[in-house]
Amino acid sequence: MVNYESVEWKRASEIFPQGLVVFPRYINADDLIQGSIGDCYFMSCLAALAANPKRITKLIRNEEPNAAGCYVVCLCINGTWQDVVIDDYLPVKPGTDNLAFGASNNEGHTDRGVLWVALLEKAWAKLCGNYDRIVMGTVDMGFIHLCGVPSIGLKHALFRANKNAVWNKLE
Repeated sequence: MVNYESVEWKRASEIFPQGLVVFPRYINADDLIQGSIGDCYFMSCLAALAANPKRITKLIRNEEPNAAGCYVVCLCINGTWQDVVIDDYLPVKPGTDNLAFGASNNEGHTDRGVLWVALLEKAWAKLCGNYDRIVMGTVDMGFIHLCGVPSIGLKHALFRANKNAVWNKLE
């Protein structure tokens, strides 16, 4: 469970007073920082999707930051692509401007703050109920909502006795 007393909430423009971009010029898996919440499964999904940046850019409808701090993230919910509206109040470590949870490492983009990772994580938290409900999950759940395709998780331990079983299951 996330200790909300250990984070502060700030607008993206307060965290990055030098300016904001939703997407950097180039998106790749190295852009992601997980932060102090246990959603590595979701960050793994984002990292995998970053191999094809168009999969990331199609999820956030706003290509540019806006003064209102409102963003629309499109997620597949129960088989239907739906818009999830979020604001840009983001959790930061107390007394700092460092994002507490998912963030972009901003390497090569130090002139402005990059928002795509934090916005997608916030939309996921909203869809799930709040940030403490995204702790510990499975990659298949992330892919279902980010890609809109059926997904299933396979436990490697189940296939140790028969190494070909995983391929048979995939077929």
